[in-house]
Amino acid sequence: MLGLQVVSGYDIGTKEHTLKQYKRGNVGTMRFLFIIICLFSMAGCNQEKVVVNDRPKPPPTEEQQRYVAGEIIVRFHDNYSEQRINSLLKIHGASIKKKLPGKKQYLIKLPFGHTVNNAVPLYDGLPGVIWAEPNYIFRKMGSPKIKEPGIKGKGKKPVKVIPIRKVN
Repeated sequence: MLGLQVVSGYDIGTKEHTLKQYKRGNVGTMRFLFIIICLFSMAGCNQEKVVVNDRPKPPPTEEQQRYVAGEIIVRFHDNYSEQRINSLLKIHGASIKKKLPGKKQYLIKLPFGHTVNNAVPLYDGLPGVIWAEPNYIFRKMGSPKIKEPGIKGKGKKPVKVIPIRKVN
Protein backbone atom coordinates (compact mmCIF):
# COMPACT_ATOMS: atom_id res chain seq x y z
CA MET A 1 0.00 0.00 0.00
CA LEU A 2 2.32 2.61 -1.19
CA GLY A 3 0.97 6.18 -1.19
CA LEU A 4 -2.56 5.23 -0.10
CA GLN A 5 -4.22 6.48 3.01
CA VAL A 6 -6.39 4.08 4.98
CA VAL A 7 -9.30 5.57 6.87
CA SER A 8 -11.74 3.29 8.64
CA GLY A 9 -10.76 0.30 6.53
CA TYR A 10 -11.38 1.97 3.15
CA ASP A 11 -8.85 3.16 0.65
CA ILE A 12 -9.69 6.80 -0.07
CA GLY A 13 -7.62 7.38 -3.15
CA THR A 14 -8.73 4.39 -5.26
CA LYS A 15 -11.56 3.65 -7.65
CA GLU A 16 -12.55 0.71 -5.44
CA HIS A 17 -13.63 3.11 -2.71
CA THR A 18 -16.10 5.02 -4.93
CA LEU A 19 -17.33 1.76 -6.49
CA LYS A 20 -18.04 0.29 -3.04
CA GLN A 21 -19.93 3.44 -2.02
CA TYR A 22 -21.96 3.29 -5.25
CA LYS A 23 -22.81 -0.37 -4.71
CA ARG A 24 -23.79 0.28 -1.07
CA GLY A 25 -26.01 3.17 -2.15
CA ASN A 26 -27.68 1.01 -4.80
CA VAL A 27 -28.17 -1.86 -2.39
CA GLY A 28 -29.84 0.51 0.08
CA THR A 29 -32.12 1.88 -2.62
CA MET A 30 -32.94 -1.62 -3.83
CA ARG A 31 -33.79 -2.73 -0.29
CA PHE A 32 -36.04 0.28 0.17
CA LEU A 33 -37.87 -0.39 -3.10
CA PHE A 34 -38.20 -4.09 -2.27
CA ILE A 35 -39.77 -3.27 1.11
CA ILE A 36 -42.21 -0.79 -0.46
CA ILE A 37 -43.24 -3.29 -3.15
CA CYS A 38 -43.77 -5.99 -0.52
CA LEU A 39 -45.92 -3.67 1.59
CA PHE A 40 -48.12 -2.72 -1.35
CA SER A 41 -48.52 -6.31 -2.47
CA MET A 42 -49.41 -7.41 1.06
CA ALA A 43 -51.98 -4.62 1.37
CA GLY A 44 -53.88 -6.14 -1.56
CA CYS A 45 -53.92 -9.59 0.05
CA ASN A 46 -56.37 -8.59 2.78
CA GLN A 47 -59.16 -7.70 0.39
CA GLU A 48 -62.15 -10.01 0.03
CA LYS A 49 -62.36 -12.11 -3.07
CA VAL A 50 -65.32 -11.42 -5.32
CA VAL A 51 -67.05 -14.52 -6.59
CA VAL A 52 -69.25 -14.09 -9.63
CA ASN A 53 -72.17 -16.46 -9.84
CA ASP A 54 -72.83 -16.94 -13.53
CA ARG A 55 -75.47 -19.60 -13.06
CA PRO A 56 -78.86 -18.60 -14.43
CA LYS A 57 -81.54 -18.13 -11.82
CA PRO A 58 -84.41 -20.62 -11.89
CA PRO A 59 -87.70 -19.20 -13.10
CA PRO A 60 -89.87 -17.84 -10.30
CA THR A 61 -92.51 -20.11 -8.87
CA GLU A 62 -96.16 -19.32 -9.45
CA GLU A 63 -96.44 -17.73 -6.01
CA GLN A 64 -93.34 -15.58 -6.51
CA GLN A 65 -94.37 -14.35 -9.96
CA ARG A 66 -96.11 -10.98 -9.79
CA TYR A 67 -97.06 -10.68 -13.47
CA VAL A 68 -97.64 -12.84 -16.52
CA ALA A 69 -94.41 -13.45 -18.42
CA GLY A 70 -94.44 -12.26 -22.02
CA GLU A 71 -97.49 -10.00 -21.67
CA ILE A 72 -97.98 -6.30 -21.01
CA ILE A 73 -101.00 -4.00 -20.98
CA VAL A 74 -100.76 -0.85 -23.10
CA ARG A 75 -103.10 2.15 -23.31
CA PHE A 76 -103.00 4.10 -26.59
CA HIS A 77 -104.29 7.58 -27.49
CA ASP A 78 -107.91 7.69 -28.61
CA ASN A 79 -107.04 8.90 -32.13
CA TYR A 80 -104.96 5.76 -32.90
CA SER A 81 -106.80 3.18 -34.99
CA GLU A 82 -106.37 -0.54 -34.41
CA GLN A 83 -104.62 -0.86 -37.78
CA ARG A 84 -102.12 1.86 -36.78
CA ILE A 85 -101.55 0.14 -33.42
CA ASN A 86 -100.96 -3.22 -35.15
CA SER A 87 -98.40 -1.69 -37.50
CA LEU A 88 -96.62 -0.03 -34.55
CA LEU A 89 -96.50 -3.32 -32.63
CA LYS A 90 -95.41 -5.30 -35.70
CA ILE A 91 -92.21 -3.21 -35.88
CA HIS A 92 -91.23 -4.60 -32.47
CA GLY A 93 -92.48 -8.13 -33.18
CA ALA A 94 -95.40 -7.91 -30.74
CA SER A 95 -99.07 -8.57 -31.37
CA ILE A 96 -102.44 -7.80 -29.80
CA LYS A 97 -103.61 -10.76 -27.75
CA LYS A 98 -106.85 -9.22 -26.51
CA LYS A 99 -108.69 -5.89 -26.46
CA LEU A 100 -109.45 -4.99 -22.86
CA PRO A 101 -112.48 -3.09 -21.59
CA GLY A 102 -111.77 0.62 -21.48
CA LYS A 103 -110.54 3.10 -24.03
CA LYS A 104 -107.81 1.73 -26.31
CA GLN A 105 -106.40 -0.73 -23.76
CA TYR A 106 -104.80 -3.85 -25.19
CA LEU A 107 -103.16 -6.96 -23.83
CA ILE A 108 -99.95 -7.25 -25.86
CA LYS A 109 -98.13 -10.52 -26.47
CA LEU A 110 -94.36 -9.90 -26.51
CA PRO A 111 -92.09 -11.68 -29.00
CA PHE A 112 -90.04 -14.64 -27.82
CA GLY A 113 -87.01 -13.62 -25.78
CA HIS A 114 -88.34 -10.21 -24.72
CA THR A 115 -88.77 -9.73 -20.97
CA VAL A 116 -91.51 -7.71 -19.33
CA ASN A 117 -88.95 -5.64 -17.39
CA ASN A 118 -87.30 -4.50 -20.63
CA ALA A 119 -90.51 -4.15 -22.65
CA VAL A 120 -92.44 -1.83 -20.32
CA PRO A 121 -90.05 1.16 -20.66
CA LEU A 122 -89.68 0.50 -24.40
CA TYR A 123 -93.42 0.47 -25.14
CA ASP A 124 -94.08 3.32 -22.69
CA GLY A 125 -91.83 5.52 -24.83
CA LEU A 126 -93.49 4.70 -28.16
CA PRO A 127 -95.48 7.44 -29.92
CA GLY A 128 -99.18 7.21 -29.21
CA VAL A 129 -98.76 5.23 -25.97
CA ILE A 130 -100.22 6.81 -22.84
CA TRP A 131 -98.95 4.11 -20.47
CA ALA A 132 -97.63 0.56 -20.43
CA GLU A 133 -97.48 -1.82 -17.48
CA PRO A 134 -96.99 -5.52 -16.76
CA ASN A 135 -100.02 -7.83 -16.76
CA TYR A 136 -100.10 -8.15 -12.98
CA ILE A 137 -101.48 -11.28 -11.35
CA PHE A 138 -104.08 -10.58 -8.68
CA ARG A 139 -104.72 -13.31 -6.15
CA LYS A 140 -107.61 -13.64 -3.77
CA MET A 141 -106.48 -13.20 -0.20
CA GLY A 142 -107.66 -15.77 2.31
CA SER A 143 -109.64 -14.57 5.29
CA PRO A 144 -107.78 -14.66 8.59
CA LYS A 145 -108.89 -17.28 11.08
CA ILE A 146 -107.98 -15.10 14.04
CA LYS A 147 -110.86 -14.04 16.22
CA GLU A 148 -110.85 -10.32 16.79
CA PRO A 149 -111.10 -9.23 20.41
CA GLY A 150 -114.11 -7.24 21.44
CA ILE A 151 -116.61 -8.65 18.96
CA LYS A 152 -119.79 -9.91 20.58
CA GLY A 153 -120.83 -13.49 20.03
CA LYS A 154 -117.25 -14.82 19.92
CA GLY A 155 -117.07 -15.64 23.63
CA LYS A 156 -114.94 -12.64 24.49
CA LYS A 157 -115.71 -9.46 26.35
CA PRO A 158 -115.93 -6.24 24.38
CA VAL A 159 -113.05 -3.82 24.81
CA LYS A 160 -113.88 -0.70 26.77
CA VAL A 161 -112.50 2.53 25.29
CA ILE A 162 -111.20 4.96 27.91
CA PRO A 163 -110.80 8.58 26.80
CA ILE A 164 -107.45 10.12 27.71
CA ARG A 165 -107.35 13.76 28.68
CA LYS A 166 -104.34 15.99 28.52
CA VAL A 167 -103.28 17.21 31.96
CA ASN A 168 -101.70 20.64 32.20
